[in-house]
Amino acid sequence: MVVDKWIQENFARQGVRAMGGSGWRPLSARTLAGRRKGEARRSSRILIDTGALKSRWKHQWDVNLAKVQSGVDYADEHHYGKFGLPVRRIIPLERQIWPLLQKLYKKYIVRVLK
Repeated sequence: MVVDKWIQENFARQGVRAMGGSGWRPLSARTLAGRRKGEARRSSRILIDTGALKSRWKHQWDVNLAKVQSGVDYADEHHYGKFGLPVRRIIPLERQIWPLLQKLYKKYIVRVLK
């Protein structure tokens, strides 16, 4: 799925696809210090501490609509920067994903019309 692939690449590139420049704002010293006290499996990569936010995505579609939705309840807080968190956009804006969707539609139409 095009959108899911975009989201996973955004995680891999630490927000560069969504935010541009250097990507997501770096973790605070407080967050990093808390992670050092935690389990050894914890990651220093942004938004990939346990891997739940990165890996739990729901895919729904029908004839008229396709939807990709986070499977964790705290995704909005990070995506929109709620409760004092910095904005770390996870999903693409329409202008970022539409060219990829157009290519997909074009391939489909060409194949159907053959």
